[in-house]
Amino acid sequence: MVGTSETEVETTPARAGTGAVVTGPFLRWITWLRTAWRHRRDVEVLSSFDDRMLADIGLSRADLRDAMAGPRWRDPTVLLLDRRRERRAGGRRVALRLSGQVAGRVPAGNVAW
Repeated sequence: MVGTSETEVETTPARAGTGAVVTGPFLRWITWLRTAWRHRRDVEVLSSFDDRMLADIGLSRADLRDAMAGPRWRDPTVLLLDRRRERRAGGRRVALRLSGQVAGRVPAGNVAW
């Protein structure tokens, strides 16, 4: 009987270790999927905003439609963040161009000594 209990003790950690290896990636996938679904619900809330409110945060109604057109498992906020960054970067370039500071150039009439 002693041999039987020793065998059970030896095999139990091996089974637990194997289950832990499978469980880790699976739990990460489930967590990622839940986050994507939660972000989809957040985008649905954003769609209730009017166009002016969306423009205030750097988005448009077309951005929301594009983000929600992807597969349901894909996180829509990735596309929205990219679009917002593009607009902000474009706005900075326009502001610099209007102020005459494009690429380190000094505006005409201003002499840097």
